[in-house]
Amino acid sequence: PELPHSIYEIEGARECAIEFRSFSKNAGFTGTRCALTVVPKSLTAKAADGSDVELWKLWNRRQSTKFNGVSYIVQRGAEAVYSEEGQAQVKALISFYMENAKIIREQLTAAGLAVYGGVNAPYVWVQTPNGLSSWDFFDK
Repeated sequence: PELPHSIYEIEGARECAIEFRSFSKNAGFTGTRCALTVVPKSLTAKAADGSDVELWKLWNRRQSTKFNGVSYIVQRGAEAVYSEEGQAQVKALISFYMENAKIIREQLTAAGLAVYGGVNAPYVWVQTPNGLSSWDFFDK
């Protein structure tokens, strides 16, 4: 089935959801701090006195106070992610990470360990044997 590209493609989401998007995972932008947040103007919460508060106003105030914006070069990099070439590079990067996760998963499984993940995302977890702590297992 076609997965939604935004939480707002799901009915009722504008009344209960804030969407956060980051380039760090899909485009390898770790450390560049390039992301976006969508706070619908229709989204409200209750204040201590019971009155409705528009969350986008609070979010805008927070961002305006704490953040000066993304640098121009990082913005251009983010823009390039959506180009045909950028999409091809992202696809290749994800394939590379997924292949590494597959290798790690297969080798850990072959070593007799209980392994989770590494199938739909490149994150692999291992159940340490015999109740070992993660540090004790690492030191082994």
